[in-house]
Amino acid sequence: MATELQALIDTIQTEAVAKAETEAAAKPDTAAAETTAAAKKKAAGLVQQAEADAKAKLAAADQEAQAFAERSRRTLEQAARDLILTVGQGVTEMVERLIKDAVDQTLQPELIGEMLLKMAATTNQDQPLEVVVPEKDRAALETIVRERLAEAFKGGVTLTVDNELFSGFRVVVADAHVEHDFTGPAVAAALAQFVRPHLAEIVRAAAQHAAQPPTEK
Repeated sequence: MATELQALIDTIQTEAVAKAETEAAAKPDTAAAETTAAAKKKAAGLVQQAEADAKAKLAAADQEAQAFAERSRRTLEQAARDLILTVGQGVTEMVERLIKDAVDQTLQPELIGEMLLKMAATTNQDQPLEVVVPEKDRAALETIVRERLAEAFKGGVTLTVDNELFSGFRVVVADAHVEHDFTGPAVAAALAQFVRPHLAEIVRAAAQHAAQPPTEK
């Protein structure tokens, strides 16, 4: 009986030791598995965070690129409008110079005489008339006044030289206190004032066209 009891105790002790050894042997594997799982979880989190950061950076870069493109487009549009306006101003000034040159070349003594004859038909011919002319035109106009205007203006025509006048003439009706300015600068200014709005409209239309986005083909 004692022998059997001792054998049972020995068996229990052996099984307990074996179980303890088995559990002890299993513990390192469990710890390693837990460590591996934690590492994988952490790695997955890092990858997910990296992907989120990359997407955010790509979105920010795309937004910045679009903003840069918009700023560039507006800058180019403004530069185009400025260039058109500058060119338009240059064209206006060139046209005004051409008008002035054309007027100076056109207002020759013969034409001045014709203009004075036409004026005789619309003014009081008995009033004395003073015609202010450039020095360079005086001799030719004296001949025209003597040969063609003396009869048209009964009150007489007096030529006066203005050394600062380059082209054209001024007519002074002393009794009526009236002066008509047909000098080159005055005629050129009147013509330029007529032409300028048309040039401005052309420049405005060009500026509007430059501001429109290009059509896709």
